[in-house]
Amino acid sequence: QASGSWGAALLLYDIPTEGSLQDKNATVAIGIALSDAVRHASGFSGDLQQHLGASKYIRNTLISTARERRWYKIDVLFDWSRRVYDVMVDDILRTDDSILR
Repeated sequence: QASGSWGAALLLYDIPTEGSLQDKNATVAIGIALSDAVRHASGFSGDLQQHLGASKYIRNTLISTARERRWYKIDVLFDWSRRVYDVMVDDILRTDDSILR
């Protein structure tokens, strides 16, 4: 398939102060996107439909070339006291102490 024509996104939202998670101003604590690459980002907001494409918001690359029809094990480890997170892909640390925005 064409690059960017397949994929998924996992979005963990901050606790909403008002409205629902579908609110265009809801803040994403961390997002992981899987398409032609595996990427992550923190602290962005906007319409949920825009996040599903992910490339506008999720730019930090964990794996530069991802394969279609392959399973990836993704672990996100949080250190809430320091407001940082790590991401492991297939048990390999890909980002360390990324800031939760």
